[in-house]
Amino acid sequence: MLILIFMLINLDIGGYVDNRPFVGFSDSILFSGSARGWIDVKTTQDIYGAHTALDIMIPYDTVMNIQRNEIEISRLAAWIGPYNLRAALGRQLINWGTSRVFKCLDFFNRINYFEPGYERKGVDAMQATWSFSQRSSARVLCKPLLTFDESLFAGRLATSIFHNDIGLNAFYQKEPELIAGGIDLAGELIVGYWAEAAHWQNDTAEYHKSSFGIDYTLPWSIYVMAEYFHDISGQFDPAQYDFDLIYNGLRSTLARDYLYLSAGIMPNMYLRPAFNAIINLNDQGTTLMPNIFYALFDNVDLNIGANILIGDDISEFRNINPYNVIIYSWLKIYL
Repeated sequence: MLILIFMLINLDIGGYVDNRPFVGFSDSILFSGSARGWIDVKTTQDIYGAHTALDIMIPYDTVMNIQRNEIEISRLAAWIGPYNLRAALGRQLINWGTSRVFKCLDFFNRINYFEPGYERKGVDAMQATWSFSQRSSARVLCKPLLTFDESLFAGRLATSIFHNDIGLNAFYQKEPELIAGGIDLAGELIVGYWAEAAHWQNDTAEYHKSSFGIDYTLPWSIYVMAEYFHDISGQFDPAQYDFDLIYNGLRSTLARDYLYLSAGIMPNMYLRPAFNAIINLNDQGTTLMPNIFYALFDNVDLNIGANILIGDDISEFRNINPYNVIIYSWLKIYL
């Protein structure tokens, strides 16, 4: 009881509310969007604690088929142990891999390449991390499902060599069968770089996928980034696309090769215009994503941008997005 009272006294409470209206243009015009509230509560102890977050999503309408519960507990986990030897249990944020956009080694989160920095859902899992030296660490994780055979197990052994991080990863699930392994790299050699490669097999086939990215900051605070993604299980021919795999959440991409490009400038601490693009290299479909970020106040951000689709009617992006042009504004207020 005393521990519980002490935890309640040492709470860190935060969160945000945001409003995201957008207008879509194609054969018709749609006004839609969503409002969201995120309430985050965590304890501030060093060797034990808890974290919970309530995610409230209110779509303006259902035309865009926003698949979200209106109220969802996105974080509900407890942890124990110092920073270098810690175990956590419950619904928690799981980050796996080093890639910025296309995370080959992330079997826990669905890729959102239109918004790489999106707030991810919590994953019900048990995980433990051990930093056994200043440069090396180990991590094990179990994502339990209905039965032990359906549970997903993962592990990562990481070290640093000349300030370049290297990780070896392994994943196992008995039913349905999943055996996977991979490597991730990150560091700086004149430019910043990161890479991932994964090979896995299931009941029917073996696949591999990989990603590689670089970034660099030019004079006048101009930031540029590029990331390439290759997935051997994807299709070369757009006629072979099965869009139901995306609609049902079974895949995030359908083709084999993609390129993500980003460039931005930060002339001051308040303003940050940027231009992003994602290119399907197999069907040449492209989505252009210009945006302007402006910090109105210390706790209020405004982001105005657009998604512009370019490509044939058979291209992937044209078929998973019902509108050729979407213009949005995003007002975010931190609590």
